[in-house]
Amino acid sequence: MQKINLNKIIGLCFISILFLSACSDKSNINNKIAIKQIDDTKNAKSLYKSKTINIDGTEYKQLLHGKPGKYGGNLILALGGTGPKTFNYWASTDSTSSQVSSLMFSGLLERDPWTGEMMPALAKNYEVQDGGKTIIIHLRKGLKWSDGKAITSEDIDFTWNTILKEGFERLGARETVCIDGKFPEVKILDEYTVSFKTIRVFAPFLGELGYSIAPAHYFKPILQKASRGLSPEKALEKQKQVFSSIWGGDINPQELIVSGPFKLNNYAKSERLEYINNKNYYVLDSEKNHLPYVEKLTYLILPNDDLEVYKFTSGEIPFLGLNPDTFALLKKVKSKNAFTVYDQGPASSLIFWAFNLQKGRKPPASIWFNDKSFRAALAKAIDREAIINSIYLGLGSPTCLIQPDNSIYFNKQLGSQCNSKASLEEAKGILKKAGYKYDAEGNLHDKKGNLIQFSLYTNAGSSSETNSPRELMAVLIKENLQKLGIKLDIKVVEFNNLVARLTQTGDWETTIMGFSGGDPFEPNSSANFLYSDSRLHIYDQRPAGKKINDLRPWEADIDYNVKEGTAYLDFAERKKYYDKVQAILWEEKPLICLAVPKSLSAVRENYIGNFMPSKAAGLSHNIEQWYLKP
Repeated sequence: MQKINLNKIIGLCFISILFLSACSDKSNINNKIAIKQIDDTKNAKSLYKSKTINIDGTEYKQLLHGKPGKYGGNLILALGGTGPKTFNYWASTDSTSSQVSSLMFSGLLERDPWTGEMMPALAKNYEVQDGGKTIIIHLRKGLKWSDGKAITSEDIDFTWNTILKEGFERLGARETVCIDGKFPEVKILDEYTVSFKTIRVFAPFLGELGYSIAPAHYFKPILQKASRGLSPEKALEKQKQVFSSIWGGDINPQELIVSGPFKLNNYAKSERLEYINNKNYYVLDSEKNHLPYVEKLTYLILPNDDLEVYKFTSGEIPFLGLNPDTFALLKKVKSKNAFTVYDQGPASSLIFWAFNLQKGRKPPASIWFNDKSFRAALAKAIDREAIINSIYLGLGSPTCLIQPDNSIYFNKQLGSQCNSKASLEEAKGILKKAGYKYDAEGNLHDKKGNLIQFSLYTNAGSSSETNSPRELMAVLIKENLQKLGIKLDIKVVEFNNLVARLTQTGDWETTIMGFSGGDPFEPNSSANFLYSDSRLHIYDQRPAGKKINDLRPWEADIDYNVKEGTAYLDFAERKKYYDKVQAILWEEKPLICLAVPKSLSAVRENYIGNFMPSKAAGLSHNIEQWYLKP
């Protein structure tokens, strides 16, 4: 099952909610509240264990870790924003809708939250054949949807060959399962067995089998009725329209048919979501008791941080997502209950300063940006420590690599060399050695005497923000470059305007941009950024799908290693290639990674039993095992 990410749900979206000044002298505000680090390495050796157990013909998944809990109670959590737009997981287009609906649906496989290994979920087991090109899925027998209907191969076939293959889903999942442009061949072998065949070995594909399975017996009759009498082409379009409208924001919860641990029971828009446990859920505890333990799960929809802090300190909710503002407030407000602050490490986002390396652009800036020494000098001049202290008030981490440090593919050898402090002397030394010169006023010039000055584009903050972190980073970088003798012109534009410049017109020189939601267990989630012909290959846009004849050797090397990294199932073998990709980007620096906030959460542990946080998978990966302590 694709587990709900509680960190996102309860408000750890630092990047969109800061109200700080770049010239603030506050730093390290976490000096009075103890912060507990999560050690996934230690947990991976002792926690996740399960087996299949047959009871009266039903092949349940029995968890062997965790303590037997107590049934009952109402677990109350917080949900930021205005609430979901739909409960149709496959038709959702926003993260909130996807997250709250994912509680209700299971996939064939799921990840071990500590190691990232794919484990059985709805599937009892799987076989890898043809060297990795064919995967045979064996469903658990006897499993039922919440309405009592059997879960069978037909549900897998409908999910993959209709929802995914025909483009019914709306979050881009189809593109992630297509390999070299080809959709996998999915065939029913019998009522409980399905084969997946890809055109080549593609290691990330196994992770895609965590995609939630839809109830075919519910959706198919509705779609068939909607398209009756239409031509095949018009029928398909009509079915897509109808499918996207099913289980929308005006839902009658009684219509929902689920396979996950919880089922929506009531939805009060902009107020609350109320779930009840699914009596047909297929997972048991170590003593063969049915999960989940919690009878009712309620999400309060809270529009602002202050209200969430109040709910936490008053004892109404047991979790609080922390950003610098809420952390500072939490220190001042007395809580009714003891709590622990957990540090999951850097947020799963990448914020970077990129250079436009497109060839043929107007010189001299294009010449500077394509000079490796120039880029290396600017990287040395960036004071990440100032970024962390001024923008994140000490609650951040420097980043130098595209893989987050909670990723199992993080290149630790290179990561240890990431320095948060600037070294202007080293930066100036690199520039002078490369032929750049300073005039009497300390301004930097290139070999031909051109004054070094250029622009930096970033996006404006939202209507609720005084300044966005990216704007503040731009100000700090401008200050860093002034000390280096470089004049920087900051241009703040609307987000869509910036995206058009980066991906269409190429009308930019440098930019501060960011990507979010990187998968710590699957480095190929960055492929649409790494491949030289990809849409998000920011630093040198090229037409997607067209033959490229002007690749720089190091870009061709990245392309090779990214593709080869998908061709092996063995983790150690794969990691060699992704280590190489990180090393190339570290050496060439077409973009300079900056800093990200820490993922912090305050937790009242005396409230929840079986709380087993994971640095990579989050706090609520085992929410079905939670129980309310007396």
